[in-house]
Amino acid sequence: MKTYLFCRKLILGFLLILGGSLNALSQDESMVLHPLIPKPGYIISNTGDTIYGKIKSGTKLTDRYISQIILIGPNKEKIRYDAGSILKLGVETIIHDDLFNPIYSYWDFFECRPSPKSAKMVFMWRFESGRIKVFNNPRSMTYKSEWSQSGPEITGISFTYSPDEGLSIWPTSNVTTYIKIWHSSYYIEKDGGELIEINKKNYESLWPMLLGDCPGIIEEVNKNPDLKKFNNFLLIVRLYNQLCN
Repeated sequence: MKTYLFCRKLILGFLLILGGSLNALSQDESMVLHPLIPKPGYIISNTGDTIYGKIKSGTKLTDRYISQIILIGPNKEKIRYDAGSILKLGVETIIHDDLFNPIYSYWDFFECRPSPKSAKMVFMWRFESGRIKVFNNPRSMTYKSEWSQSGPEITGISFTYSPDEGLSIWPTSNVTTYIKIWHSSYYIEKDGGELIEINKKNYESLWPMLLGDCPGIIEEVNKNPDLKKFNNFLLIVRLYNQLCN
């Protein structure tokens, strides 16, 4: 974990040092796609074809969303794609150890949607997929690095869910150093409907429409009421998509 957090800090610091091109780019998306750093990935065309290569952000931004990407093929050819000219894309982030040996990787996914602000097509970072899709709001993300002198201490409880292991619950604790990232709002899309912004203010009123039709969710919340808190929103959507998809 310490190695992972160190690498995240190193990557983030490097991106901030690069300067200019990052200033206009939303902070959360800059940690996934950057104009100068290609990542392994793929795109899915409007005809359903999958094309692999390395992907980086173009310089076009719309409403703080990425609106252009560049695909670098095996022969180093570069093709620019504006949002709307393809359906979606995935990019892989590879985590290295202190000697820069790869130790594991994870994927981030983007889908083309009209920007909630201007209705122009953009690439929206997708956090969850299923009957309910959750996308980022680039104006809602905050992060900071924190340091704890006292060592680990219990601060609350956490939940995770996987199809194999089900719902897991355990105490959370502070660690020596970490980067804390959170979102104050998201955009959601249920059953292919319109994008709706969700935040702490409207979360409770949207709950019946969004999650109230899933008996499995109601059962889990009755057993663990903390699941219904807004800071567990992504988890409750993941549960919904697994239990009631």
